[in-house]
Amino acid sequence: MFWGHGWLTMESEAVAAYWYNWSAGHPGRFVVKLALFEEDETLFPGVISIAAHVDLNSIQYSILQPEEAV
Repeated sequence: MFWGHGWLTMESEAVAAYWYNWSAGHPGRFVVKLALFEEDETLFPGVISIAAHVDLNSIQYSILQPEEAV
């Protein structure tokens, strides 16, 4: 499993956090998750999860339901 994370910032303030993962046995398939920060830089409850598949011609993606986004 490969993964990474980072922060989206605006004017030096964090507005969201993101993380992604993919497994070596599934080339071109990955999941990205995004969570927003409150004004005091605490995470806002809830995360959006996006599954994606990349091939030579397109990127296909879908929003995962909470029970699918393990």
